[in-house]
Amino acid sequence: MKKVLLIWMLLALHPAWSQNEQEEVFSFYFDEAAVFVLNSVKVINPRLYGKYELSDTPQNELRRAAGEFLVVDETGVYLEKNRLLSISREEVRENSQYRVSKGWLHGVVENDSVPCALDGDSYFFLVPAKTYLYGRSGGRPERLVQISGSSYALFNQADNGHFSAIIVNFIQNGVQLKDIVFSTKEPNDINQIEKKKKKEVEGNDFITYILSPTKEEWDSFVFKNCLETYDSYSLVKE
Repeated sequence: MKKVLLIWMLLALHPAWSQNEQEEVFSFYFDEAAVFVLNSVKVINPRLYGKYELSDTPQNELRRAAGEFLVVDETGVYLEKNRLLSISREEVRENSQYRVSKGWLHGVVENDSVPCALDGDSYFFLVPAKTYLYGRSGGRPERLVQISGSSYALFNQADNGHFSAIIVNFIQNGVQLKDIVFSTKEPNDINQIEKKKKKEVEGNDFITYILSPTKEEWDSFVFKNCLETYDSYSLVKE
């Protein structure tokens, strides 16, 4: 159980930032108008739908043990991860909705049971949860842009009103998730984007750029020279 707890402590999202070898650090977002110069689509090509499993590498051992998948379907693109929850022995004993039998907890998931482990006075169990990278549910502004026949940009609006992006690249029997990464040197020098604003936030020791690439800069520079793979998934065969 301690191993499972450690897994969930280590799983976290990372902000959009870049760093060069001189240790210059900056964060960046894309201006809304610049995102909207790109032609959007409503859905990813259905032939690419599927459930994809995180690649089996030493650095992914903990995340795979916790259970992590990337799912692409008619609702969008989302990560399916297990959430660690608990219920007290007293609640199970006093509430007829719940029952534990041979290591399985009944009643927390409708019409199903989940494996559980007793630790102290609580039963711990894992329940799948969805985190959408892009969804069609009508939440905060999102935009899906098709870069090529097998690659899409997923734009999501941050709390500051500007956009961040994740690139989903479909390869044979798999998917790569890519970050947009800039530095202050070739081949991904941020200064190749002509229109940009520097935004200094009190308390931060780095600069935030608000970028406004043109359509040509998106196609010939950002999507061509500034992509870096951070996760890979393999298709789960039914």
